[in-house]
Amino acid sequence: MTTPSKVAEPAEQHTLFRPPVLLGVAVLVVLLGELIVAWFTEGTPDVDIWRSFASTADRVGPIDIYSLDTAGLMVYNHPPLIGWWLQVVNAGTSLGLPFGFMIRLPSIVAHAFTALIVFQLLRVRVAPKIALWSGLLVSFSPVLLIIAGFHGNNDPAMAALMIASVWLLVDRRAPVWAGLAFSLAISIKIVPVIVLPLLLVAAWALGRGPSSTKSVNKGPFLTSNASVLVRFVVGALPVAVLLWVPVLGMAGKGFFEHVLGYNGSGFPRQWGPYKFAESLHVPGRLLELYSGPGTYLVLALCALLPAWLIRRSPERAPAALGLCLTLFLLVSPGWAPQYTSWIAAAVFLIEFWTAATFTVVAGLVYAVLYTQWAGNKLWDYAYITTLTKTQMAILVPAWLAVIPCVAAGLWLFLRPTRSPAPATMSSSTVADPQGIP
Repeated sequence: MTTPSKVAEPAEQHTLFRPPVLLGVAVLVVLLGELIVAWFTEGTPDVDIWRSFASTADRVGPIDIYSLDTAGLMVYNHPPLIGWWLQVVNAGTSLGLPFGFMIRLPSIVAHAFTALIVFQLLRVRVAPKIALWSGLLVSFSPVLLIIAGFHGNNDPAMAALMIASVWLLVDRRAPVWAGLAFSLAISIKIVPVIVLPLLLVAAWALGRGPSSTKSVNKGPFLTSNASVLVRFVVGALPVAVLLWVPVLGMAGKGFFEHVLGYNGSGFPRQWGPYKFAESLHVPGRLLELYSGPGTYLVLALCALLPAWLIRRSPERAPAALGLCLTLFLLVSPGWAPQYTSWIAAAVFLIEFWTAATFTVVAGLVYAVLYTQWAGNKLWDYAYITTLTKTQMAILVPAWLAVIPCVAAGLWLFLRPTRSPAPATMSSSTVADPQGIP
């Protein structure tokens, strides 16, 4: 994100629920379009899997489901919040709402909020036009349109909560709400554990920086002298107590095996470095090392490097979040179509042009793949299966388009600078959040 040391605020003070008219209209149009698509289409096999999970949860409950070897069509490998959401889905379908619509509703709503939050994060960091265009491109991102409105998985909801957690912590100075957002994200999927070091370092740095003595927004459970880090942790506790403790206490064995121990090994690894290494006839034991224990090294690198980069400049956490997620997707041995939604919005927190390029390239790739999976006709049901050689070749540009985003993120933090402090965002802009909605 190439930014000056200080960017003047736009004359009009936009808030989350009062965005620029153009962005607001775009978000509403996309929201309505995705709701219509979700109502009238079947989606992908993921919807079928969710339907079997929902049926099982209705039969045994959202806790005992972890004790089953399979919960319908496959192993149930989701954190605790999902079981309770499936109960809501079951209630909605009993009232006549389409199952595919209900299962996609959280991601559709999350997509809308993601565009608004990205604009809020960028409007105090880059030129107003860049912030607006970023919000618009997130709104019309083909990857998010496909995954949120059609595919039928909850990755966009998880991604939205990760971005919201950074916004609430760094810009809103509301660590309790940031902790709550993070705990909800990790209760949807385990993936947000990768951004936890980043959030903890940012909270620690904010609590010890000169701006910590200034006026801050105080949410519930706060005391005036509590550190930002403590308040972040306190914000995460209610969800942990309400959702995680019962599951760990009553179905801990199944939860550890099916959720924490699950690494997608049942699916062919057809993404990026793993597939390239396989095509180069790298010995199988090295590939097993990479996709097995090596995954933890990949996770540690992608989690700890961005956290280290913001140890003295927590206001740069949004860009670090983008780097964290894009780096992880780039070097991860595994891939599924919905994983790309993790970075579809976050890339704009790094640098606009590389993000726009990724949006176009990945969007074209996904449009082609899903059209083929839908039988080369109007989309209703896209049967996603093992990629053919041609489809793997089609997917390569999407992986390659991640590389400039990662490079831009690394350059942003590691480039030589005359200033002793990074200049992603003026410290005076975030020191007092009264002007930040």
